[in-house]
Amino acid sequence: MKYAVTLAVIGVAQLYVARSAGSGAWLLAWSGLSWILASTAYLPVGPRVFGKRPGGTMAWGSVVLLLPYLLVTWGLWELQKRLTRERSCHEIAPGLWLGRRCSAAELPPGIMLVADLTAEFGEPRDVRAGRAYLCLPTMDAAAPSLPGFRQMVETIAAHPGPVYVHCALGHGRSATVVAAALAACGQAASIDEAIQIVRAARPGIEINAAQHALLEQWSADARPNHRAR
Repeated sequence: MKYAVTLAVIGVAQLYVARSAGSGAWLLAWSGLSWILASTAYLPVGPRVFGKRPGGTMAWGSVVLLLPYLLVTWGLWELQKRLTRERSCHEIAPGLWLGRRCSAAELPPGIMLVADLTAEFGEPRDVRAGRAYLCLPTMDAAAPSLPGFRQMVETIAAHPGPVYVHCALGHGRSATVVAAALAACGQAASIDEAIQIVRAARPGIEINAAQHALLEQWSADARPNHRAR
């Protein structure tokens, strides 16, 4: 909820300034509306407002409406990517990789399935080409829906080849999925142990309270049979 409120306040502030902005008012109004619309993705409306399709592309209508917000989001992501010393990805268990959104050239060798948790980015075409692709649009710092989460974890656990799981930076949304995949494959006896394994390999992960609660719910309610990778 705090993310929805923060984005909405930024949007409303821009609309207020636009009232006396003269010739540039329409740009501020567009930006304000885009931030308010983005805020609804953290409410029951959900991330579908971003128009992320199952194939990894984003609907042009959504991109146009949200472009001012997206430009800030994409710019901050690019800045973080350039400034960080963290590797783009880490192998958490044999054949199970966790990382940030990347190009095909940055993917580890032999990846056969890419699992994408972002709602605010389209997936590069060269990443999707020649390999299986699975998308579960989820907002930054949010937890995905339990049914979608369950399906993605089961698909990863059952996949016979190397898997790359990512969100924007590879710290929260994707780390949550990888922790569950470790438990589903029998490589962790509990959720806490799975998180410790993920953190040991990629220290920058940040699984928040909502994501941890989803993991606990999945473990108690919908945990697939263990399967060794």
